[in-house]
Amino acid sequence: MASFVEPSSLEQLLENENLQTIFVGGKGGVGKTTCSSSIAIQFAKSRPDEKILLVSTDPAHNISDAFLQQFSGEPQNVHGIKNLFACEIDPTLTVESDLETIKAAAVEGMSLNDDKVAEMSKFINEFKQWVESVPGIDEAMALSSVLSYIESGEYSLLVFDTAPTGHTIRLLQLPTVLKVGLEKLQSWKSRLGGMFAQMASFFYQDSAATAQQRAMKKVEEKLETYHTNVTKIAEIFKDNLRTEFVCVCNASFLSVYETKRLISELKVSKIACYHVIVNMLMPRAFSNVTPETGGANAIYEALHVKCNLDEITARAVKDAVELCGGISRIQENYLKVLADAEGTGDEPVKLTFLPLLPAEVRGVASFSERLKRLDPRLSLRGVTQQTDTAGNVLTELSSNLEQENGNVYVADTESKFMKKSVAMEAEIYEEEEMSSYEAEVLEQLSIGDTVEIYGLKKAQELNGKTGKLGKLNEYGRYEVRLGSGKRPLLVKPDNLRRKRSDSKEKVENDSKQKPSIAMDNVTPEMMNLVQQTLMKPGGIQEVLNHHLVKEMKTGDDTEMKTFFNDIETNGLFAGLKYLSNKNVMSKLAVVAREIQGVTA
Repeated sequence: MASFVEPSSLEQLLENENLQTIFVGGKGGVGKTTCSSSIAIQFAKSRPDEKILLVSTDPAHNISDAFLQQFSGEPQNVHGIKNLFACEIDPTLTVESDLETIKAAAVEGMSLNDDKVAEMSKFINEFKQWVESVPGIDEAMALSSVLSYIESGEYSLLVFDTAPTGHTIRLLQLPTVLKVGLEKLQSWKSRLGGMFAQMASFFYQDSAATAQQRAMKKVEEKLETYHTNVTKIAEIFKDNLRTEFVCVCNASFLSVYETKRLISELKVSKIACYHVIVNMLMPRAFSNVTPETGGANAIYEALHVKCNLDEITARAVKDAVELCGGISRIQENYLKVLADAEGTGDEPVKLTFLPLLPAEVRGVASFSERLKRLDPRLSLRGVTQQTDTAGNVLTELSSNLEQENGNVYVADTESKFMKKSVAMEAEIYEEEEMSSYEAEVLEQLSIGDTVEIYGLKKAQELNGKTGKLGKLNEYGRYEVRLGSGKRPLLVKPDNLRRKRSDSKEKVENDSKQKPSIAMDNVTPEMMNLVQQTLMKPGGIQEVLNHHLVKEMKTGDDTEMKTFFNDIETNGLFAGLKYLSNKNVMSKLAVVAREIQGVTA
């Protein structure tokens, strides 16, 4: 651990002509907005012929307060700095705007008094809720809407004032998590196309092709846009030449260790991080106000006895010096902890120190100059280093708490979230070829089956384990429970196979017990018949009231029971995830045939 930590300025960052994107993040309340605003101002000064944009993605916006000027979702010029612009993005409004576009396209040309408008609106709202359920979709759309300014060449640099650390980590995971969700949507797009065509044909007296084009055009455009933008976001994050993340913290236990964890997450994500701003530091000379140097009592004696200062004022000065000395020594300890953090390239991060000021920072133009020049009160100049035996009541209390019951607490600063995210991303793209037998068994997987896990590369210790198959989640992964009382694992279908001994017996039993319900193959014609049946007025209720469905709802097929409960409770869109399920679709096809009066 470093004996005395010397600060550095942000000159290296501010002189980097390659930078196009800077993210400023850290724990809530440490001064991120002040620091991000200051960075933006200094870049505006160093690039006088280029436009700089400061963007707040924090739901609790503060840059309006920092500049004493009200900003909105559109870039506005910052008063007094001709080439600096700022905006405060509301992700919720961005989501609403995009999804209202889809809704407007769907009801185009319909009379507002038409009863079918309400039904169509309900249908589109269900789709809206479905899209909004994709994790990170709001941040993605808000971020991508701003990143377009860089692509246009209008702004040479964007500085992001981000939300607190937890939101930032979610933002880092966004490309992987959202890519999974959107690829699932893309895989359903062809099936959605058929459903929208049926719905549109019902509402519009047009050909099926025209109806499908009208209903699907905006949906496809949005899905493609989301997918493209997520890819761009991932590329921007990992472009170490043009993108850098600057952490902001205070020199306190919670802030320092949260910052070290954030640096670890950035490192795993391969996002450049070279600089940490430590804000609100006491003048470091206070760290020498210890019992060994005479302490605050010596100051009291000098002021009250030798200078004849009244006792109340002298004691107030003594208490203030004692408090500042204690805080300064605590900060000195955590500066040493922070100095050991390794950023990009396994090199120690560069620390920039900013002082605690006697007044609020309102209007950050003058404050921003502190990023370029070192405050002599925060360096070793003129400061005699404290002795190792120096201490105070606060540090002793901290030590006693940590060593209670013989245990010494060591903060865990290793990456957790992004390691999981990176592993998930690797699993997505590491596909294995399946034998014809495995492909056949995959098609036959049903809830309640005994399955075997195989082919995992990141968690090989699970290969060969067997368990009961649970439901398929929204990311296309099955729950697999290995034993009672254990939390279920989430496994891709590609890494599951029914136990070979169970497979043939299950298929034979199914064919013997329920020949009138299940079908061997689900053809496009059958899918179309199911869609027509469900989407006609009152279709869902007619299906739920059918005698075969009532039998299935009281039978042993858990998967069918779950399907019927989903569509009964949450409507048509809740059933979309079952479109690729052969078991559900084949049995629905039988019901649809009876309802429509179609013979085999």
